[in-house]
Amino acid sequence: MKAVLKSDTPQVTRLFSNLELYDSKLNHQPGSVLGSTALIAGTTVGAGILALPAVTLPSGVVPSTVLLVAVWLYTLVSGLLIAEVTLNTMRLVGRPSLGLLIMVEKTLGKAGARVAGGAYLFLHYALLVAYVSQGGEILVSAVEKVLGVQNILPAWVGTTAFTLLFGGIMYLGRERFVEKLNSAFVAIVLASFVGLLLLGATPRAATIK
Repeated sequence: MKAVLKSDTPQVTRLFSNLELYDSKLNHQPGSVLGSTALIAGTTVGAGILALPAVTLPSGVVPSTVLLVAVWLYTLVSGLLIAEVTLNTMRLVGRPSLGLLIMVEKTLGKAGARVAGGAYLFLHYALLVAYVSQGGEILVSAVEKVLGVQNILPAWVGTTAFTLLFGGIMYLGRERFVEKLNSAFVAIVLASFVGLLLLGATPRAATIK
């Protein structure tokens, strides 16, 4: 038996994850560089850009600065090492894209992949709990300030409302809307960080004058 190859047979060379259904047709939506940058920045930096300086400030400006620079160097080296391992694993496997757990399994074996998967799950579960808890407190505080009252809403109301609000947006919102919303939140975080720097530099400038 001979295998017959037809030159006019369409071949799938790539699968896209960002497909949207319009008029019973799947259309590929090209990604946005700004949206992807905001997604990575919001995921890797997050609220730590505001929390870390506030937490380390009581130790002094110099010690906190040295600590933050050391943490930045650690994360930079870790990112470069992960990128090197990823490229090496892609070369060995022969696939253009790999998941984190597959990369760990090819490098450290199945036991290492299970440990890494458990640590990854625990880390993001802890982050989710922290964001929901703090977000609920901020939401309750904002509502109480708008109503002109204090300490009338229990904490569970804020966390529940925060989960339903943003969870509903993530579940029901379209991809473009979620991307723009994330970009807006990242811009707010950066503006808050710049404002925090300006606020911290103002008394010092006034003292010098």
